[in-house]
Amino acid sequence: MSIAERIYNNRTNGKKQDDIEEIAYKLIQRRNKVFERIGKINGQKDLIEVSNELKALESDGYTDKNDLIILRKQMKERVQELKQTLVTEREEIVKKRDSIKKERYPESFETLTQVNTEADSILLQTLMQLSKDSVKNKVIISNMIKKADRATATAIMKLSQIPTYEGLITPSMKENLLLLSKSDAEIKWQKRQDNRLAEVEKELATIIMKSFMIKKAEQIIFPRKNIVFN
Repeated sequence: MSIAERIYNNRTNGKKQDDIEEIAYKLIQRRNKVFERIGKINGQKDLIEVSNELKALESDGYTDKNDLIILRKQMKERVQELKQTLVTEREEIVKKRDSIKKERYPESFETLTQVNTEADSILLQTLMQLSKDSVKNKVIISNMIKKADRATATAIMKLSQIPTYEGLITPSMKENLLLLSKSDAEIKWQKRQDNRLAEVEKELATIIMKSFMIKKAEQIIFPRKNIVFN
């Protein structure tokens, strides 16, 4: 039995006026709680719960139509505010992600120069060993990769950029060479970067899903009226 029905029964059964006032007071209390919750809507679940509470309030006898309209308007405004907040948060996370991607390992100039100097020397020696025999050339490169240090890996990567010999190095070899061309410190740094990036991507996915769900709930709670074009 709804509150409205109980009010009617109280009246017809000669109940005290105090009982009616108590029911009205409880409705006002519920109305105030709905008002407070509207300002705290932070997602799809909150929106649906507040919408259901507002509907229940009306069906149980709260008859202030103007106030109900105001409450629904405030709820809609809160949803728009939340959506804009999510857009801003998404933009900030994307900036953070892009910033991480742009970061480079701070290798010292002296170390890079030394590695490249050694790599150029190894590359020259390798070019002197290579011939027109592609099978023999592949064996030479394969053996070099098996024993490759940083400088050797860098040398083979440079070799892969020469059109005549680029076919000797497969994509999988290039991935392996890229790893071998890095120092242990850089590999550890890159692992930390990958973990940071994974966390940011997770944050971004959460925001995107939250935005999607709030929009779906909004479409149900605040359906657009059909527009007829002449």
